[in-house]
Amino acid sequence: MSTSDAAAYCQAARQNLTSGAYDQAIGQLQAAIGRDPRFFEAYELLGWAYLQRGQTEPAVQALSTAVGLQPSYHPVRINLAHALERLGRPADATAHLQHVLLQDPANTQAQQALAAVRSRMGSQSPQYSQPTPGFGGGSPYSAPGSQGYSRPGAGPGYASGATPYRPYPQPTSGDYFSADTKGWSPANIGAVLTRPAEFFREQSTVRGFLQPLVFYVLLSLPALAINGYSTTATNPRFGSAMMIPLVAIVAVLLLMLFFGLAGFYHLFSMMFGAKGGYEGTFRAMVYTSTPYWLFGFLGGLITAFAPSARAIGSLVVLCGAFWGFVLLVVAIREIHGLSTGAAFGAAAIPSAIIVAVLVLLTITLIAGSAAVMMQNQSPGSTGLPISGFPTSTPQFPGGSGRL
Repeated sequence: MSTSDAAAYCQAARQNLTSGAYDQAIGQLQAAIGRDPRFFEAYELLGWAYLQRGQTEPAVQALSTAVGLQPSYHPVRINLAHALERLGRPADATAHLQHVLLQDPANTQAQQALAAVRSRMGSQSPQYSQPTPGFGGGSPYSAPGSQGYSRPGAGPGYASGATPYRPYPQPTSGDYFSADTKGWSPANIGAVLTRPAEFFREQSTVRGFLQPLVFYVLLSLPALAINGYSTTATNPRFGSAMMIPLVAIVAVLLLMLFFGLAGFYHLFSMMFGAKGGYEGTFRAMVYTSTPYWLFGFLGGLITAFAPSARAIGSLVVLCGAFWGFVLLVVAIREIHGLSTGAAFGAAAIPSAIIVAVLVLLTITLIAGSAAVMMQNQSPGSTGLPISGFPTSTPQFPGGSGRL
């Protein structure tokens, strides 16, 4: 749980709400909730954002949780009453507004809202125009620190008969994500390597496969090409004409394997409570492969032009893979709203399994090759005479030749 990270998400969401970028703000507020599930401001702003988009039911859920965290903060309860009335639950809205007036009889916002609800319910109270979210001075855009934010242990408590508070669930639909229009660009390389937390925090608000796929192809092809060249140049079994089809086959196989690996890693991410879906894990793996492919290109150059330094080239690639793993932990944390420890577990466990399987396969292949070689070198393995040994009974001078 990281309250400071949640506050940073909320600050960014405030800016997007002010500019009308509600989709991005909702994604950021969901990320804030993932980092601190009891962060009051995130639920308050999230409810307000959903009201602006006309999504009343999720607004009620978010604002209900906010009220449960801060029962004495009246503006958010008034916003909840407004959402409940929109949802066709005027009785519940009235209960909330009456609760506010019991605590603060002079609250003009609650008075006006209650009069409006009763008027629309058919009472004789004077009609007034449809209120806007926040009911005037109840806007959630108050300065940070002016609200108490979360208070562990504070429970729901308003007039009896109202809907019980429950935590706001993570949406499973993608309608609150913004479109990705720059995910393909190689310009993302700098952001991935120099400010990964900010980059992957933004990735938590977008979805889609096409953009990261294009990025992956553009990034991997140079590394595959240089390694294909080094393979054909240093191995007489492959001619130079084989380089292009070899690179194409490897590229297709890697792309197919990548979807499977993303699913494998996502299984472990879900074990730790991931909230960003399979697409989020896929994006995490695509962009965190950046150092691997960059270092793979460099390692291929070393091997191509200095075959004797192949070990150095392999070490360079290994460094890129390690850097990619560190970035993967950051990506899973930011995209799925997990703690650093949980993100490390979600990345380390499948990585350890993959490494263990590769080691076992390597040992099995080496052992199998060694067994075949020993069998071929065994004197009795083929029934043929072995060079250097006599093929008949030795003859002794002056005798019959037999003992």
